[in-house]
Amino acid sequence: MPCDSSYLEPYEFEKESQRTAKLIIWVSKQVGAKIPKFVRDEASNTYAKDERLVPHLCELITNMDEDTLNRVVYNGRDKTSRDLADWWDRHEKADRARERKEAEASMQTEFENRMKTNIKIPGLADALIPVFRGDKSDE
Repeated sequence: MPCDSSYLEPYEFEKESQRTAKLIIWVSKQVGAKIPKFVRDEASNTYAKDERLVPHLCELITNMDEDTLNRVVYNGRDKTSRDLADWWDRHEKADRARERKEAEASMQTEFENRMKTNIKIPGLADALIPVFRGDKSDE
């Protein structure tokens, strides 16, 4: 009997990737879009992990007009549509959190860069850092 890996459980990312591929196929059929080969391959792959899946589904949904969005994503009478709506809501929430984190990091970097360029006295920034931190001086 040949060896196989059927006893191995897929990781959550792999399960979610396969689910995403299946949703892409369903959405593509609803809107008459072409289904890329990599999507078909990942939909039948228990260990799916192609990172192009999420951006592809996101693009499909983002490009929908309001009527199509309501018919395909927010159709409460259809089980797959409800699953897609759950996927979309979670995706949008994650995008907002990522964008907020990126904006905060960008503001911090901009602040640090301005501090470096606005202080003209050599060594002053290094001398003031312990003061701002509340460190005790060595007097």
